[in-house]
Amino acid sequence: MLVIYVYRRFFKIEINGVRYRRRYRFRIPVRRITHVQLVGSPRVVKWTSFRVYRDSRRWGGGGGGEAPEPAEDFGVIPQAEWFGFEKIFTYSNKYFIFRRRLILNRRRYRFYRGGLLPGDTLLFRGRFKRHGAFHIIFGGRHGIRFIIDFVWRRRRMFVRFRERHRRRRLAAKKYSFPHLAWRRMFELMIEITKTTFYITINGQTYGGFRTETHPDEFDWIRFRGVGRSVRIFSYYFLRSSAQNYRHTDSHHKYSVEGGIRPFDMLVFTGKEVSSTQKYSVNFYTSRGWIALHVDFRPAGHGVIVTNTKKGGWGHEIRYRWPGIKKGQRFILIIYVYRRFFQFEINGVRYRKRYRFRVPLHDIKYVRLTGAPSRVQWTSFRVYRDYRHWVKKKVYKKSIEGYTYSYGLRIFSVHRFRRRFSWRGWILMEWQAVTICRGRPSTHHRRCRRRRIRHYYYVKICNRRSRKLCRWVYIMYIPFWYFRPYADYRFRGPIRRDCRGRRRRHRCWFIFTVCTKDGKMCAESRSRRFPRGLDYYGKVEVTWIMIFWRIEYLWMKYDRKDWRIVVIRHRRRFWRFKLCRVKNKSVCIWIKTRYRPQGYKRFPKVYFNTSLEGYPYSSTVKFLRWKRVEKGQFKIIEFKRNIKICRGRPITHHRRCRRRHVKAYYRITLLYPGGKKKKPAKRVFYMHILPYRAFTPSKNYVIRSRIRRRCRHHRRSCIYFFRVCSVKHRRQCYRTAAFHFPRGMKFVGRRRWVTMYMVYWDLQYLILRFDPNVYYVYGKVRKVKRGYRYRICRRHGRCRWILTRYRPKGFKEKAVPLPEYKTSVEKYPYTGPLSSAIYSPFILLRRYSYHHYTIISIRPIRLCRRKHLPHKKLKCPKSHILPMYKVKLCSRRNRRMCSVAYVGSLPYEYLSLVWVIRHRVRKVCHKGRRHSCDCHYEFTACNGRKCIAAVSRSYPSRLKYKGKRSVHNADMMRASKSYLLSVYPAKKYKVKGFVRYKRVNECTQGTEKILIYYFTICSLDGKHCYKVQTYFKPIHIYWITTVFIIPSDMNTATVDNIWYLIYMKNVINDYRIVYKRYPYGYWHILKIQLTKLCNQTPSKKKKVPTATLR
Repeated sequence: MLVIYVYRRFFKIEINGVRYRRRYRFRIPVRRITHVQLVGSPRVVKWTSFRVYRDSRRWGGGGGGEAPEPAEDFGVIPQAEWFGFEKIFTYSNKYFIFRRRLILNRRRYRFYRGGLLPGDTLLFRGRFKRHGAFHIIFGGRHGIRFIIDFVWRRRRMFVRFRERHRRRRLAAKKYSFPHLAWRRMFELMIEITKTTFYITINGQTYGGFRTETHPDEFDWIRFRGVGRSVRIFSYYFLRSSAQNYRHTDSHHKYSVEGGIRPFDMLVFTGKEVSSTQKYSVNFYTSRGWIALHVDFRPAGHGVIVTNTKKGGWGHEIRYRWPGIKKGQRFILIIYVYRRFFQFEINGVRYRKRYRFRVPLHDIKYVRLTGAPSRVQWTSFRVYRDYRHWVKKKVYKKSIEGYTYSYGLRIFSVHRFRRRFSWRGWILMEWQAVTICRGRPSTHHRRCRRRRIRHYYYVKICNRRSRKLCRWVYIMYIPFWYFRPYADYRFRGPIRRDCRGRRRRHRCWFIFTVCTKDGKMCAESRSRRFPRGLDYYGKVEVTWIMIFWRIEYLWMKYDRKDWRIVVIRHRRRFWRFKLCRVKNKSVCIWIKTRYRPQGYKRFPKVYFNTSLEGYPYSSTVKFLRWKRVEKGQFKIIEFKRNIKICRGRPITHHRRCRRRHVKAYYRITLLYPGGKKKKPAKRVFYMHILPYRAFTPSKNYVIRSRIRRRCRHHRRSCIYFFRVCSVKHRRQCYRTAAFHFPRGMKFVGRRRWVTMYMVYWDLQYLILRFDPNVYYVYGKVRKVKRGYRYRICRRHGRCRWILTRYRPKGFKEKAVPLPEYKTSVEKYPYTGPLSSAIYSPFILLRRYSYHHYTIISIRPIRLCRRKHLPHKKLKCPKSHILPMYKVKLCSRRNRRMCSVAYVGSLPYEYLSLVWVIRHRVRKVCHKGRRHSCDCHYEFTACNGRKCIAAVSRSYPSRLKYKGKRSVHNADMMRASKSYLLSVYPAKKYKVKGFVRYKRVNECTQGTEKILIYYFTICSLDGKHCYKVQTYFKPIHIYWITTVFIIPSDMNTATVDNIWYLIYMKNVINDYRIVYKRYPYGYWHILKIQLTKLCNQTPSKKKKVPTATLR
C-alpha cells in the first residue's frame, strides 16, 4: 500500500506502514497538478484501488482518529481517473475526458507510455506544407513493431499500414481518402482496440487493420516527417474511461465498490443507433431487485419512464423530452441526494424528484440494456461528493477590507507593455490599492501578511480614441508611460536594485513620480537612468544620481564652495578630485559618466624630482636607439645607471616607490648644423645603447651570448648583446644592432656560441670547433648563401656547417673512409634499419591484417649498433637481437610490398594452419594511468618451422597440440577447449558451488578481473582438482532441462516453487539457474541443474541462491 501525504511545500511517502523522513519539495505549484496516472503493464503490476482523503490532519495528524470515507473512490480500476478534465470535440462530435496535449516541432520526439491499452486514441491536428509523408511508429522492447504512413501526393492521398512480427515483415495494407487542399487543416484520429487499428480523417472512418501484436507491447511512439512536409499544431493522447470499471458479464454490467452514496453523480454517455426502439439503465440490489429503472422511449413518444421492480413493478413516473435523432450522442447524469434522485439529459435538468423505494446502500451494480442495433454505450463514470461544485456565497473582501486577487485583471510589467504599448496608449489616472493574493473564501477571514500586496489601479486610454479605456492592476508603472514629461516630476531619491553581479542589463532604477500638484504619486522603475523629469521638493542626492546627471552634482557640491584639483579620463568614465575653497584639506574623489563643468581649478605647483632626487620620466626626453643607429648624429659621451622615477610630476614632494625606479643610459648627441644653424648638443635618455656608440671597437669586447629577434621570415633581424670595457670589466652596457657585430672581439664561454654566431664570424667557428680535434672532411662547396662543408671529429660523428667565409686553420681530408653496414659476423646493424623495425602491436597498427598478408617469414639476427665509418668490429653477444624478417603485401595489389623486422609475430596474421606447441604464457606489466597491460606469448608451428607469436587476448582460434600439462594455469583460465581436453565432460563433473572473486592480477595496476573458483571431480569421486577460470562452467558440466510456463508467472513465483521443491528433499543434489524466453502468451523457462557430487546433506541446510539471467 502506497500513501502520499501532501503538505504545504513538500510531499511525504509511506509504503506498507513505513513512513520515510525525506521530503520531496514542490518543483511545480500544487494548484497546477490536475491529473494522476498509474503506469505499468498488467504483466508487471495490478492496481486495485485509488482514493483521495481531504484534510488528513483531523484524523492522521494526532493519531487515534478514525479514517473518514474517501472524497473520491474509484473502486477496482486498472488505470486511475483523471480530474481537471477538458472536453475535446472532434469532427464526429466525440469527446474525451483523459487529456494530454503536446506540441511537436522539427525534432524527433519519443514518448514512453508504459504500454497502450485497448480503447486508447491518438488525435493529431495540423496541415501539410508541401507534398510528403507523416509517419507514426509504434515500438517496444524488441524494436519497431507497427508503422502508419500518412502520405499526401499531388493526385492521391492514402494511409498505409506496415507491421513487423518476430523479425519478419507482414503484408502492407493501403486505404485511399479524398484529396486535401494545400495548407488545409486536417484532423487524424487513430483508435486502438485489442486487435485492430481504426483511422478517422476529418470525421470519416476508414477500414481497420488487424494486428498480431497486443497493444500493451507498444512501449513508445515516435514521429517522423514533422516540420518538413507537415506541421502538427496539437497532439492528444486520449484514454477512454470506459475501462475504469470491471465488466461482470457481457451485457454492460458494472460493479460499484461500496455501493451508491448520497451526493454521488453518475454520468452515462452513448450514441443512439435506432430511433424506433427503446433502451434503459437499471440499478440492481444484492437480491436482484431493480432499485431504479430509467427507460428511454422512442422519439415519437418523447417520454422517459422511471420505476422500481421489487417483486413486481411499482408506480411509473414519466418525463417528457424532445428525444434524440438517429446517430446523435447523448449524456445522462443522475444526481443522488439523501432521499431522492434527479436527472439531467444533454444539459436539461428535470425538477421532478424520484424518491428512494429501496435503501440506497443495497444498490451494488449498474446494468445498461439495449442491443447494439439500438444504442452504443461509450462510458460510465461515478463522481463522489459533487457538493463542492455547487456555487456558494462568496465574500470578495477579507476582514481588513483587502480585495482578493482572484478574478481581477492583474498584469505583469512585461505583459502590460506588450498589451498596452506606450506609443499607442496614454496614462490617465491611477490609485494605490492593497490586494490579498488568493481566491475569495466562503466566510470572512484575516489575510496573512505574506499575501498582502500593494498594486496600482491604473486607467489607460488609447491615444487615437480617448473613449477606449481600460482599468487594470499593476505592481508599478513603467517610466515610459509618464509622457509628456512636463506634467510629472520626481520625488525622493533614485535607488538602484541589481540582481547578482552589478551589470547594467541586470539592474533596475527605482524612484517615485508625482504630478505637478503633488496629489498623485506612484512608484516606477526603469532599466535606464530616468532623465526627462524635474524634481519636486527637497531632493536626497545619492551617488548613483551624481554618476549619471551633472545637475545632482551641482546640488550636492556647490560650484562656489568647491574646486577641482585633479581630473582624469579612463575609458568611458571621468574621475576627479574636489576640494573646499576655505579648507583645502577637505577633499573627495568622484566618478561620473560625464566631464565635470562649471568648477574652477586651484593653481598647480609641480616638482620635477622626488624626495630622493630622482627626476620624473615625464620631465626628461627619451630617444629610441633605432633613430641614433640610422641617423647621422655624433655621439659625444654616454653614462650608465641613471635612475629615473616612472610617473608624472606631482604638486607636492613624495617618495618614489621601488617598482617605479628604473635605470637608464644618459647620452649626449651633437646635432649637425646647416647654413644658418650651428651644431647643438642635446641630452637624451635611452633604455638600450646603439652599437655605433662603441667606437673605436678595440676598447670594448662582447661578453654575452648574441640573441637574435627576426620578423618577416628572418628578413629583418635585430641583435642584442652586452658590451664591456677593456680597461674596466665591470662597466657593461646593453647594446643592440641591425647587423651582426663582426669587428668586436668576443670574450666569453664556449657554450654561449650559437650556430648563427658561427655563420657570421670565424672566431666563433674556432671557439666552437677546436682545430686540433675537428677536421674538414671532403670538399668545401660554394652555395648561394655562403660555403657549405662537413666538419668531423676524430673517431666520432660529422656535422654539416654553413658559413659566410671559407674555413681557415682546419686540416682537410678529401679521401672518404669506408662505411660498414654489417659486423664481422655479417649481422646487419640496426642503425640503417631503424625505420623498418617494429614492435608486434605497432606493426599490427601500421599494416592492418584486413589489408595486408604475410608472404614470407625469415629468422634473422641483428646487431644493436649504428654503422661505423672507420673499421669493421665484432658484435658483442649482449647486442645480438634474434628477429624475424617479414615481407607483407597488400591484398588488393600484390605488387605493393614492404619489409619489416619484428621480434615476435602478431597472432592476427596467423592462419588456421598454425598450431600451438608449447605452453601459452601470460605477461602483465604496468601500463598507462596505472592500468594493467597484459598479453599472451606462445610458440606457433605449421609443420615446417616454429615462430614466436604474441596476442592481446588468448589465441582461442588456434588448436593446441602439445603436452597436456595441468600446471599451465594461464591456459586453464582462458581456454574452454584446453579445459575440456584436460578434464573431459564425460569423465568429470563440478563438485560444490562455483564461487567468484575480483582479483588484481597485475601487481602494479589498479584494475581487477573476475575469476571463478570451483572443484572438478571424476565420476567415481576419487580424483578432485581445484580450477580457476575467467568463465562460468555452466555449458560444460551442468545438466539442462526445459519447462514451459505461462507468461504471467513472475520470477518470485518461480523462486518459491524451487524453494519448496528443495525443502522437500526432492532434488537435494542440484543447483538451479533458469532463463526466460518470450514466446507469445507463453514463456519458455530453461532450467539448468548442477549435480553436487558426493555431498551428504547436513542438519543445517544452506539453501543456495538462484541467479537470474
